[in-house]
Amino acid sequence: GADLVNDVIDLFAQLDGLDEGFRHRADETAELLAGPMTGYVLVTAARTEPLREAHWINDKLIRRSRSVDAAIVNRLTPFGRASANGVVEWATDPPGPANAALETNLAQLSELARIEDQLVADLVAELGPSVRVTGIDERPLPMRGLDDLMLLADEMSTVHSA
Repeated sequence: GADLVNDVIDLFAQLDGLDEGFRHRADETAELLAGPMTGYVLVTAARTEPLREAHWINDKLIRRSRSVDAAIVNRLTPFGRASANGVVEWATDPPGPANAALETNLAQLSELARIEDQLVADLVAELGPSVRVTGIDERPLPMRGLDDLMLLADEMSTVHSA
């Protein structure tokens, strides 16, 4: 009834001028994002869809006369990297026939790591030599505490180059 109509009128009266504040904050944010003190860090994973999005974001930044300053590639396969000749190298004696499934799994992980390395190399090539690209391995457990952050900081010091 009449109370509802009055409440709606009061609500719109209170909202009057609110859009001006939103507009002002949006203008300030746009100015900040275009400013010289703003840098862009692209965070992605070495997988098809996240990399497609990373390429799209990079393209949009370039169209706005901005650029990526650094990139982080998350969730890389942390072990099983192939040697230069593509053969998995074992830290100890190769497993015997009883461990064939383990050997197969390691070979699959090695192939995945090889594919990820190529995807990261393609990203590095697209972004150019001035962009720092850092890879971070997949973690089996969530990060907890300062020790985990320090390990992450050490890992992030490794830079991939073209």
